[in-house]
Amino acid sequence: MSLFLYSCGGGDGAKETASPASPSIGLTYHSSNQGRALINVDGLSETIFTIENSSSAQLTITTEMSDLVAGFSVTNNQCQGAVLATSDTCQLTVQYLRDDNSKGSIKVSGIAQNGNDHYRSTILFPVFGIVDPFNSNMEEYAGHIDPNSNFCSLIDPTLVDCHLYKLGQVTSPAPDAWSTGAASYPLAFNAPLIQTYFPDQFLFMTPLVVKHSCSAAEFYFVAQYGSTVSGAIDTNNRQDNVFIKFHPLMANGVTSGVAGHAVNFSGRLNLSTSSGDNFVENTSQSAHDSVWSGASNVAGLQQLLNTNNNTYVTSSYKDSNSGKTVYAVNSLLNKDDLQALLIYLQTNPNPHEIDTPADAPDLQEPTFQASVRQYREIVAQHCLTGFN
Repeated sequence: MSLFLYSCGGGDGAKETASPASPSIGLTYHSSNQGRALINVDGLSETIFTIENSSSAQLTITTEMSDLVAGFSVTNNQCQGAVLATSDTCQLTVQYLRDDNSKGSIKVSGIAQNGNDHYRSTILFPVFGIVDPFNSNMEEYAGHIDPNSNFCSLIDPTLVDCHLYKLGQVTSPAPDAWSTGAASYPLAFNAPLIQTYFPDQFLFMTPLVVKHSCSAAEFYFVAQYGSTVSGAIDTNNRQDNVFIKFHPLMANGVTSGVAGHAVNFSGRLNLSTSSGDNFVENTSQSAHDSVWSGASNVAGLQQLLNTNNNTYVTSSYKDSNSGKTVYAVNSLLNKDDLQALLIYLQTNPNPHEIDTPADAPDLQEPTFQASVRQYREIVAQHCLTGFN
């Protein structure tokens, strides 16, 4: 982000003789992390501010940190005392090393001298720090799906007695939800899901779901198995159309979203994949039974489910009726990394350090780690003062 502030004027007011024309002076700035809040995790705890002299006058720069609260620190301050000609820049780095929500500000001034007169331009830019959205104790799923059942072992016999976890404001459907219609499969958590038109049981395997909210937006991280029962998507079969399904967020599958009580919803969907595919359009969907209509399809999502590689999907959906926006990162895992995540979650009640090799040595696959970072960045972009 950039901020333009111009000021001109000066002198002691006692002279009546003409003085040189007052220069128009100004400073602009931008941050290397595009204005996101800082999070105390590797790679997201600091940002570099670049200050530019956008005027025609030469400016002497001063910096003031009195409003920079505890937790923030400034390093490599090249701006204090710097003399900047037109278009010259200087930089300073801000770090945040606390695990709570905080806000501070930095004042940068540029002083120009014109004869005996001085002219000052000042910018005051805020800095934000927030809690890591993964930094909280998880809760184990204790609903109607028996972890000792074939829900896990159907994927692989070694997944018997697997446990599913939620973090934040995640809810679960009722035991008899989504049990009417042509297909009926269990899901543990209400969250956006990458799913086929006729829901595939394997795609309901969600070891970890995270939900936070701020303002009129909700933010989901969904780790889910990225393969189907058949192991392949038939791109010529309408039942294998693949879309992101928000139906569990729009209806409860018991008294709404069932035959005779359909819930129709529409909005603007923006979706991108780790493979570089993008999809943007207005979409209309209907929750009316366990087959989540319409039969929408994104070819790029079908391709993701036809590989054995980890991938992830980033999406935002703004509902036309409520105005609420749902952001989601769906991390689609192959069998090996699914199992590694299941094991990690059972022995680490707080996944704050899920990105560190020391804490999660078997979860360092780059695409999975990119999905974790993507979720943190989205929350930090939209929840500058923290989340609920």
